[in-house]
Amino acid sequence: MVGYLYAISHGAEWIYDTDDDNRPTFGGLDTFDFADELSGARFERSHTDELRTRLFNPYLHFGRPDMWPRGFPLEYYNLHNHTDANFRLCEKMKRAAVQQGLVDMDPDVDAIFRLLHANPTKVSSEHFNRHAPPVILGQKMYSPWNSQNTLFHRNAFFTMFLPTTVSFRFRTTDIWRSYFAQRLLHLVDEYVAFYPTNAVQIRNSHNYLVDMGEELKMKFWHEGDAELVKDWIHDLIEIGYTFPKLSKPTSYELPESDDIRNANCRRVFLQLFNDKPDDKVKSDEARAVQKMQNMDDLIQFCNKANFTDFQQSVTSPKTLAKMHANMPQLNKLQDIALIVVCNRPMDLRHGYSIIQRLYTPYFGTVIFCGSWYPNKQKFKRPIDPPLQYSFNYIHITPDEMHKGYNMEVCMIRAYELRLRNINGYFVVADDAMLSFWQPFNLDMVFHQWGTELAAKGRGWWKGQWGAQRMKNILERLKNESYYEIYKDTLEEYRKRLLARNLINEDENAITEFQKMQNWTCSDVYYVPSSDMPFFTNLMRLFYQNELFVELSLHKYLRVVDHQIAINGRELGAQNGARRFALTKYYSENSTFMHAIKLSGVIKRMDTRYTYCDRIIKAYHRVLFLNSNFKSGIDETIY
Repeated sequence: MVGYLYAISHGAEWIYDTDDDNRPTFGGLDTFDFADELSGARFERSHTDELRTRLFNPYLHFGRPDMWPRGFPLEYYNLHNHTDANFRLCEKMKRAAVQQGLVDMDPDVDAIFRLLHANPTKVSSEHFNRHAPPVILGQKMYSPWNSQNTLFHRNAFFTMFLPTTVSFRFRTTDIWRSYFAQRLLHLVDEYVAFYPTNAVQIRNSHNYLVDMGEELKMKFWHEGDAELVKDWIHDLIEIGYTFPKLSKPTSYELPESDDIRNANCRRVFLQLFNDKPDDKVKSDEARAVQKMQNMDDLIQFCNKANFTDFQQSVTSPKTLAKMHANMPQLNKLQDIALIVVCNRPMDLRHGYSIIQRLYTPYFGTVIFCGSWYPNKQKFKRPIDPPLQYSFNYIHITPDEMHKGYNMEVCMIRAYELRLRNINGYFVVADDAMLSFWQPFNLDMVFHQWGTELAAKGRGWWKGQWGAQRMKNILERLKNESYYEIYKDTLEEYRKRLLARNLINEDENAITEFQKMQNWTCSDVYYVPSSDMPFFTNLMRLFYQNELFVELSLHKYLRVVDHQIAINGRELGAQNGARRFALTKYYSENSTFMHAIKLSGVIKRMDTRYTYCDRIIKAYHRVLFLNSNFKSGIDETIY
């Protein structure tokens, strides 16, 4: 603790606590958050709920439900799970004063876990999901954390005391500190957060039986530590440390009613699983098993409509993994997030279980975005095929979604979740089909129509969510404080307009906004992560003023290089009369298909037969029979 006092006395704002056998990597300390305010996920529920529901297992959150950290109470482990009642997504929240990063290879687990999984012929090589986001623990939520890869803010320095009289101090001292520190931090409105892997540990040798014996003693501090705490506080005062003041907790509660638009926090659930075992071959095979199970479910679904025209495909996960390893596009998708947008309140009878089976094993994560009310999902007949766990979602109120007029809110909220190591975000409407094997350039924006196929003229601009909403934006931007919020985005927009010769030097973003012409669809598009900050900030300006998304997207596409689909017009329905008839245009050579109402596919056997013949069969040919296909992407960059 002398080192802590030395750093504090010399004006440290942050202290990084680590071990001699740890090494920062995967971005290291840069992956922690130093800004005072951020968006992201919180683990929080009613303070009166039983303790087991208020315990957080960071290893479960980061993809390892089979693991628990050292210090996690084992009596709760078998009954413990994170549910969608535990998580919320907040647009603005205070950064955590204590930030614990996970470690790769040999993470911190207790001796019981090590004894159960000991392999004398093999060095420990444990990994976690690489896409799961950081998460902040709310008031009266608890989890053990250690001293091996932990960042402390100045407001948490007073909690860094390490007891010296506990059993085998190197196994329990930092754990007891973590539990006591969390309670103290809650009193001053500070929090603990867990971060994805940003260090590697090659552990020094231990005797696991001795470690277990020490851990089982489980005793509290003795009188000597009580005296040492007094000395600790005295020393902090002597070196000029300013203790944080007692403070009421900041509210991160969910809104009481869905009538509240743009509440700071909303319901969300995200459970990702580790797909990175000891070697990549096993990882690919694990995905292949799920791919084969999903296809088998879809074939059975089709068989019920008497559609059986599926040729014999691969029967071995190893063979399928090898085949897909030679399809570069599939490998790239493992670092892409797919956001499935549901314009109307979500209903499991609308085919979300089919969507899961089409996409989940191929993407880094699949998240459903829309109005989700699980208590209303009670039906006389079971869902066929059944919904898969986990059902990842972001809840958007009906007013926010506005029947799809403002579906860009899904990309805004998905980006606020702060997924890690994601290279881009695909948006697909729940009534669209994405041929993800197509050779999309994932470093560039893709849009089904783009500016080239955009509808010309006033169109949607004449409606109540068009020109008048843009006029409201222009009027609000005259306010200096409002303009300041979007100043950087508007300046970036101006630079892009100039680069594309769309305005003159003496003109700006307002000039383009005043041109209320043309619009484009919003059913299928892609934005690389490199452009997501600009995209979401621009969309936030339009969304907050309720401009129709098909007008907003056209304004964005005007200033970015993008690819479009061949025959994008034919593949994207514009009116209800063409919705299912358009399946006759679809093949594996197409990039997408819209619109396909899966509720009809489920209910009507003739519709299901057609769906299986056109969609599932093409899917099966490419991914399980390795059939050739043509690119459906226009090679021109617009």
